[in-house]
Amino acid sequence: MRVRKNIRDHLAWIFAAALACALLVWTAFNVLGAPGGLGFSALLLLTLVVVFYAAWLETSNQRRTLKSSEDLLNEAIEGLPHGFELYDADDRLVMCNEVAIRLQPHLKGIMKPGMKFETAARLAAESGFVPGTIGRVDEWVEERMARHGAPSSTIERRHINGRWYVISESRTRDGGVVCMRTDITERKRADVALVAAKEQAELASRAKTEFLANMSHDLRTLLNAIIGFADIMKVEMLGPIGVPKYREYAVAISDSGSHLLHIINDILDLTKFESVSVSLNEEEFDVEPVINDVLTLLALKAESGEVEMVKVISAELPRLNADKVRVMQMLGNLLSNAVKFTPPGGTVKILAEPHDKCGLKITVVDTGIGISDADIPLVLEPFGQVGSGMIGILEGTGLGLPLVKAMIERHGGEFQIVSKPSVGTTVSIIFPAERVLRHG
Repeated sequence: MRVRKNIRDHLAWIFAAALACALLVWTAFNVLGAPGGLGFSALLLLTLVVVFYAAWLETSNQRRTLKSSEDLLNEAIEGLPHGFELYDADDRLVMCNEVAIRLQPHLKGIMKPGMKFETAARLAAESGFVPGTIGRVDEWVEERMARHGAPSSTIERRHINGRWYVISESRTRDGGVVCMRTDITERKRADVALVAAKEQAELASRAKTEFLANMSHDLRTLLNAIIGFADIMKVEMLGPIGVPKYREYAVAISDSGSHLLHIINDILDLTKFESVSVSLNEEEFDVEPVINDVLTLLALKAESGEVEMVKVISAELPRLNADKVRVMQMLGNLLSNAVKFTPPGGTVKILAEPHDKCGLKITVVDTGIGISDADIPLVLEPFGQVGSGMIGILEGTGLGLPLVKAMIERHGGEFQIVSKPSVGTTVSIIFPAERVLRHG
């Protein structure tokens, strides 16, 4: 457009120069007289010829530049993967690319410069290319023209050929409209497949949860009976067993049954927290008594493993609004893991303090065998265990850390773990500010 303006400017300049030369020639003949002004007139005529020739050369260059720019613009527009249409201020088609024609087969042979947009809209409705237009062509055309007249609009719709398109329109400075058409069929199909996969996964998850809940109930009923009878035999409640070896078997049955019951409970808890069905029994409570209770439960285990347990509680520790049973379960899992994987002579420390984001942070630090950075994602997966060294000979299901992570996240909190082999592990659970109750 700027090149065309330059040509107009040059033509105006040429016309002005020619007019000036003509005036000079007329003056030479009428004022100086034809004989006296003949030489001067010839000079002016020569000057006029030179001026016209120079102007012609300049105009030719400008035309070539314009042609080159137009070719480049057309090439760029044809190279677009989207349909491109440009309408002028009178809503007539100025130009379009082949993609735009291909995406609108009902306009084949009609979509040419000068075509009115309303004509294209009406043909789309009358041909049935746009679903839902049969019997309401005029109404649909009126609606489409209203959207077309907006400063900008985006329409997403499915055409009769089964393909989906996004149509984006925007106004130009001179009142025209630029229209872009994009085929989004593959994206739509991917979205549908994703939704279907998600629904299928949710159905599978619900089925798994229901299965585990039913199975766990049945297994726990049987295990409780086995553990109960084994405990009766272990303490010889109904009289001496007679054979000491049988009592040892009863102890083994009781211990194994209790361990299996613990595993089943962990599996069921993890399944619940992975789904959206579990609810928290929230209450307000002080955190320190909960920590003391967990330390008491693990005191014998720590003593038998020659592991020192240390408690560090901040004097400004706030109260907590959370599921108290789940908090105790989280701390029990963290401390039990720390004691289990800390060799004799090591230390397990639990710290509770306000967090810098106005939350509450509980951290368990051990001097145990540690975990490499590469293995941390593994131990955070259900049943994930690092099968090397001391870990391989220690009992465990690999559910402790994933369960703690699921529980703290259900509380809206954050789980953090840092570890280094042969140095130890630090695990923190951080409760958000909305679960913290300040004193006073």
